[in-house]
Amino acid sequence: FFFFSSGNAITSTMSTTVDSHVAQFLATTAAEGLLFGAHNTVLAFVVGLSLEAATDGAALLPGGLSVCGCFVQGSREKAAAVLSRVGCDVGQEGLVAVLQPAQTNPDDRDDDDDDAPRNAVLWHRGHGDVALDVVQHAAEAFTKLLLTVPVCIHWLNAGTEEQNVERALRPYLRQLGLEQAELLHTDSDSILLAEAQGTVADWFAAAGQKSRGAGGHEFKMCELLMDVTAAGRPTAPTMSYQPLPGHPEISQTCVSVRALVYLSKAMPQVDARTMCLHALHHVLQRLQKTITETCAPDFMVFQPHGYPTHVVAPLTLSDDHPGQLKERQRLHALLGLPLTRPMFRRLCAVALHQAKPHEHLRCPHLSLAPAGVPGGREYIVQGLYEYYHYLQDAFDDNGWGCAYRSLQTICSWFLLHGYSARHVPSHREIQQLLFDMKVMQADFVGSRQWIGSMELGWALQNWFQKDFELETSYITNIPGQDMPAKARELARHFRTQGTPVMISGNLRAHTIIGVAFNAKTGDVKFLVLDPHYIGPDDEKIIQDKGWLKWQPPSFFKPQCDFTMLLPKAPSSL
Repeated sequence: FFFFSSGNAITSTMSTTVDSHVAQFLATTAAEGLLFGAHNTVLAFVVGLSLEAATDGAALLPGGLSVCGCFVQGSREKAAAVLSRVGCDVGQEGLVAVLQPAQTNPDDRDDDDDDAPRNAVLWHRGHGDVALDVVQHAAEAFTKLLLTVPVCIHWLNAGTEEQNVERALRPYLRQLGLEQAELLHTDSDSILLAEAQGTVADWFAAAGQKSRGAGGHEFKMCELLMDVTAAGRPTAPTMSYQPLPGHPEISQTCVSVRALVYLSKAMPQVDARTMCLHALHHVLQRLQKTITETCAPDFMVFQPHGYPTHVVAPLTLSDDHPGQLKERQRLHALLGLPLTRPMFRRLCAVALHQAKPHEHLRCPHLSLAPAGVPGGREYIVQGLYEYYHYLQDAFDDNGWGCAYRSLQTICSWFLLHGYSARHVPSHREIQQLLFDMKVMQADFVGSRQWIGSMELGWALQNWFQKDFELETSYITNIPGQDMPAKARELARHFRTQGTPVMISGNLRAHTIIGVAFNAKTGDVKFLVLDPHYIGPDDEKIIQDKGWLKWQPPSFFKPQCDFTMLLPKAPSSL
C-alpha cells in the first residue's frame, strides 16, 4: 500500500506492522508526534498516533496499547532525542521512528495524485532500518475486551471533596492489587482471571462468550466482580463503598467506569489478566481526577472515522457547553483528526449495550470485494450509515418508495455522526414536510406518489433545519451514457464530504455510496445501494444478489436522464 525505505538494504530481524490509516497519514502529512501500538524487542504493531510529543494521547487509548515510537521531520539524531525523552515512560525496547520529508497537504492535491511517501525511513534504535508491513484494519488482530465497574461514591459532611473521592476509591484500587480471585461476569458465563494456561483466544472460546457491538464494533462485554461466594460463583455487582459509621451521608454519585483493553489473541492468559487489571487501575485513577459531587464523567467509547483504534474519553459536560467544545477541539488536534466533523459528541459514541439489535443493517459495504477497476482508486462513503429498502418498518412501499428509502439512508448518516438527535423520518413525515413547504398539494400526504432528487433535497434541508444548516448540491439532466464523466465529481464528493448520494431517473431512485475511478483510462464503476430490495437484512444475501454491487456505467440506462443529490457535511464539531 505504501513503501517506506531508506534506500539501503534492510537486513534487520525487527518486524513492524503499521495500520494503513497511520501509514497514509505519515505519507501525506507534514507533522510530528508519537506512534501508539503494541511492541516488544522484535515486534512493533503500530495502530495509532498523536500530534503531540507528549504521552497525553496514550491516556485516551485502550489498555494494551502504549507509545511505541515517534515520527519526526529530520534526522535520526532528532528521532533518537525524542525516543530518549519518552523512553523513561515506555521503556527502551521496541521503539521505532519514522523520518518523513515535508510533503504536500492532501487537500491541495489533484484526485489522481500518488499519495506514496518519497523518502520516509522506519528505524529502530536497536535494529537500525527495519522492514514495514502495511495492513488495513490492523486493530482487528486484537480481541477487544470491554470491562465495566459500577462505582458508587458516598459524599460525607466530613472531609474535603478530594478526601471523599480518595476514601471511596481506595477499596477499588486495593482490590485491583491481585490480592484475591477476580471474575469477569459475562452474559453466558464467568471467566476466571487466574494464572491459567493457554492464550486469550482459548480463554474466550472456553467461556463461549460472543462478541457484541454496534455498527461493526465488536467487543467482549464483561463486568468485573471482585468478590466470590463460597461456591465460587460471582455475586451481583459487589464493588461498592459504604460510609464510615458516625459520618452522615449527604449524597451519593454512581457511575459506570469502562475500560477497553486490546488483547493479542495469542497473548498468554496470565499476561492478559495483568493487562486488564492495569487498565482498570488506570481508569479509576482518571475517575479520581475528574469526578465531583455535582459532576460525574461518562466514560464513553468512540471510533473516530479515519482513526484506526477506539478512544475512551470521560465526558463531564453537555455537548453544547463551551467547555465540552473546547475539549473536543483538544481531542481532534491531539489525534490528528479534522476540525470539520463531530467525532466526540455523545451521539457519536459506540452503542455498547442495546435493548435490541439494530433494526437496519449498518455499513454492508465493509465486507464487499474491491471494485476491480484496473489502476483505479476507490472513493467510498465516510463513516456509518444504515441501509433502508422496501417493506422495512412494517410499511408497504413496494413500487413507489425507493426515493424515500434513499433519503432515509442519507438521514441515518447525519444521525450516526452526531449532527442531530432526531429520528429518521417516515414516508408520511417526508410528505408532510413537502406539503408544509408548499411544494406539494394536500392530497400528497398519505399517498403513494413517487418523488425525485429535487424534492428529497428540500425535505432533507427542512428536516434538519433546527439542528444545523444543511447545504446540498445537484447535478441535473445527466444522460445515462454520460455518467462516467461525473466520476471525478463523485470522487471529490466522497473524499471531501463523505455523505451518501441519491440519484433518480425514469421513476427509480438509488443510493450511490462509492466510485472507483481510473483518471488516466476513464474506467469507472459505481457502488450502488439499491432500495428496491425486498427481503431479510442479511449482508451476504444483499451482496450475492447484487442489491449492493459495484455497477458498470451501463447500469444507468443511456436513454434516461438522471439527477444526483449530493448533501454536504456541516463543518462543525
